[in-house]
Amino acid sequence: MMTDVSVKRCLWFFLVFFLAAISEIACAESNFELAGESRLPRWFAIPVGLSRQDVTVSLRYYAWPPTTGSATFKLWDSHGRKLAERSAPLTGHGPRTLGPDPYPSYEVITYNGTSEVIEQKRPEALFYISDDPIVREKLGVTASPH
Repeated sequence: MMTDVSVKRCLWFFLVFFLAAISEIACAESNFELAGESRLPRWFAIPVGLSRQDVTVSLRYYAWPPTTGSATFKLWDSHGRKLAERSAPLTGHGPRTLGPDPYPSYEVITYNGTSEVIEQKRPEALFYISDDPIVREKLGVTASPH
């Protein structure tokens, strides 16, 4: 027969196991850095006194919740300080390609009504912002960048 202490220990064990399992599911699925030659997403502004070369953007895809997931963009200065953060839900079923090859692949991400086309040119940890009007049209992003 289990004592109160044994029951509490079992409950704590299952709680810790459950939380560890959930945190594993909710962890970042993949991480990317904005290529130095790419422009910033329009939902970020370069702070006064800095230039494009002084900042970078990280992108992390999260697979939680499992039906949609999300993308989180963080703007960093050259000293590793986070300057801004934007998160948006993912719509669709993963990256899309426009031909038979797996790359380049594209993801449309909309934050606060502004859509950006995220491009991964090859299997590497870099991403780009695409302003190609043909790509944007094929992906259904009708608003032209401004």
